[in-house]
Amino acid sequence: MEMTRFRIASTLFFSTAALSVTACDRPASIDAKNGGSGRVDESVVSPAPSRGPADVARRLNTLHITRDYVAIASHIVADRRDSVVEILRALDAVLEADARLRDAATKRFGGPEYVAWNLSVLQNNLGVFSKETNILNQSFQGDFATVTLQEGDHLPLVRAPFKQVQGHWYYAPDMPPAAMTGELRRLAMEIDNIRQGVESGFDYAEYLESFPRRVVPAIRRITLAKDEPAPRVTAANSNED
Repeated sequence: MEMTRFRIASTLFFSTAALSVTACDRPASIDAKNGGSGRVDESVVSPAPSRGPADVARRLNTLHITRDYVAIASHIVADRRDSVVEILRALDAVLEADARLRDAATKRFGGPEYVAWNLSVLQNNLGVFSKETNILNQSFQGDFATVTLQEGDHLPLVRAPFKQVQGHWYYAPDMPPAAMTGELRRLAMEIDNIRQGVESGFDYAEYLESFPRRVVPAIRRITLAKDEPAPRVTAANSNED
């Protein structure tokens, strides 16, 4: 997850458009042998060495599969540790709520073909935390490193930043606004509310209508989320009486 606002929001809106949360941290695709799409042929990139940040990336991916957020935190730079874990939890909550709703809609309306939308595309747009991750290589510049990986069969590739501190490599992603975490949680709650409606007897028209009326506005709020600037402390209000 090179966790920029654009990557999260654009993925959610792709799901919206398809009715089935990027640009600045992705290099030009390595696709000379792949016809411009599909999984990268590992023969066109240098293999990842057996030790270093690439191992941390693999470890983070494994820990995310088991939702071991405490262990995940131990592999993230200290100043971003809490923020990364919180937004990751929020993203997972959206995915889990979406899966529960799809299951409820399938049971209520007679089959998976009646599922009106699907946000699961997000699970392979989370960088090192993506469900299907192919680590391709790693490069170094002093105490900083970049791990190049592929999410599922997506192109362009993703570059995940790492930083070495006292001999250990830590994941050091760029972060979206902290306010986005709260909006993602609210999206998960909205999806769960719709699921409860489906389980309680929504007809198919009500289920379909819930998407533009309740989900799309929640996604829009995610794209617009921003942190309020900290209040300025002036000499006049900083002096004690």
